[in-house]
Amino acid sequence: MQNLKEQIIHLQHKLASISRGESVEVGSIRIHRYDRDVAVWDLTNAGKRGKMVDSFVLYDLNRSNNELDLMEELEKANSFESALKIAKKYLEKDDNIKLYERKHKGIEISPAGFKPISIQGKDVFIQADYDSFRVRDRSDINEETCIPAIKGGKADIKVFYRWVKDNQAKIKNMNFNEIVSAMRDEGIKYHRYCALD
Repeated sequence: MQNLKEQIIHLQHKLASISRGESVEVGSIRIHRYDRDVAVWDLTNAGKRGKMVDSFVLYDLNRSNNELDLMEELEKANSFESALKIAKKYLEKDDNIKLYERKHKGIEISPAGFKPISIQGKDVFIQADYDSFRVRDRSDINEETCIPAIKGGKADIKVFYRWVKDNQAKIKNMNFNEIVSAMRDEGIKYHRYCALD
């Protein structure tokens, strides 16, 4: 009977916690669960130039018997301070867990609610993310590709993302050359190359 009860509790914890490889946003924090670690970012200043973002990583969770309880408690945290307090509580409980704290430039961390866009069109594949983009010609055996310009392309990433978001339905039916032409018309700088070179 005890074994069945433990299995049910374990299953409840597993269902309640964030899956490996998944990110969730709770309150003003982002939690990402890796295979053996969990990372938490304070999103208050995310995406803001001249600001800093606090974060921490709890690692060696694979050596701990408290991983599922920890994940469940972190999901209930609604601020970075409460998440860090939970992390430190588990550090005291379990010598196997380690903590690493750091700061990032605000502009390096995607703001709360940001979602990358992937489009699998008839002839192209497009990925628009917070800090990069990729357009790949699926009909070309050399897989011609566009990425942000090597020099001065950072601002163009945001412009590209907005253009893709506003034109998703249209883009699905465009070919690679039509997309490159539209990017040029929008003033988006890019680097074009053959991926199979």
